[in-house]
Amino acid sequence: MTEKLDTTLAEVAALSLRIPIADPDPELLMPAGGGILPELPGALDDINAPIAVVIEYRIFAASKEEFLHLMRERRQLRRREGARRWSLSQDVSNAELRVERYVSANWTDSVRYRNRRTVEEARNSERMLALHGDVERPQIQFLIERNASQIDARWIAQSFD
Repeated sequence: MTEKLDTTLAEVAALSLRIPIADPDPELLMPAGGGILPELPGALDDINAPIAVVIEYRIFAASKEEFLHLMRERRQLRRREGARRWSLSQDVSNAELRVERYVSANWTDSVRYRNRRTVEEARNSERMLALHGDVERPQIQFLIERNASQIDARWIAQSFD
């Protein structure tokens, strides 16, 4: 049994040497500049809570397939940068409204992510904007996430009015 296992491991190791792993195009990983961030009424650096990012798109039926293709790419891009709980939703009463949502660990991570976008991410965003069927840019919200056990007087004091 051990001999068979050793043979199998040796075969896997030999096979891995023959199958090259695709290197990403270095140009696509170059910095592309910052994304859009809201103007804040106060500093969020001290709030160590997850930040949910919600982006609303208007996508016409004719662009649905291309949009979904771009969103599959976008999911991988977001996850590579540390986004958690990524999802894509469609409004039940408005078929054109699609909502992308993901969570960053905290505000500092959200800012860091927006400021270190790669060329690949910028290209994906440009293609996504071309499909967005509204004169206004997609609506973006940054939400401080709290669960019920975290809602206390200190959190209420940190909230913005």
